[in-house]
Amino acid sequence: MSAADGAVGLESFRASHDRRTRSRWVDCLPDVLVAEIMASTAGATIITRWLRDVHGYEDATVNRVAALIRDRSDLG
Repeated sequence: MSAADGAVGLESFRASHDRRTRSRWVDCLPDVLVAEIMASTAGATIITRWLRDVHGYEDATVNRVAALIRDRSDLG
């Protein structure tokens, strides 16, 4: 949309482009694994290794797991 069509408000733009509205890799993990991660104090590197070595999630990465670390931090 161009400026000639009228400015798009920041909140409207954010809502249509917010990363959280997209499916995150960690959102596809089974609830039992997510619950265990959320209950732990392990960092993203250890969680990534655990997901790969113990549970076979070869596509797990520190950046993908970091989303849960942020969620866990937000919960306090």
